[in-house]
Amino acid sequence: MAELIPELHPTVAIGDFNAKSPDWNCRFANTRGRDIVRLLEEFEDIEVVASNSPTYHPQANAVPSTLDIALEQNVDTTEMEVLDEGSSDHNPILFTIGREKWKQTTQQSES
Repeated sequence: MAELIPELHPTVAIGDFNAKSPDWNCRFANTRGRDIVRLLEEFEDIEVVASNSPTYHPQANAVPSTLDIALEQNVDTTEMEVLDEGSSDHNPILFTIGREKWKQTTQQSES
């Protein structure tokens, strides 16, 4: 995944990573979650954006989780909202993304 995120360029990867970690409000971690946590430790400028509310609501007796997250670099995410709509087991998510960090990074690299 580290190869997908170029240095200094504003980058956002949003999706269902099927990655669980207490770092983004899951009750436990799985292998993919631990991989992302290691990525975050290795690349300090990459941040995870997650909701305090679960984004995945399985049927039966399984526990709801936050599987839909964003990884960002040099971008300000000003808002992440989980919408209580639709008929899927995943709630839709609305991201509002700012560019302030990108502007600062661009100005610094031009100096």
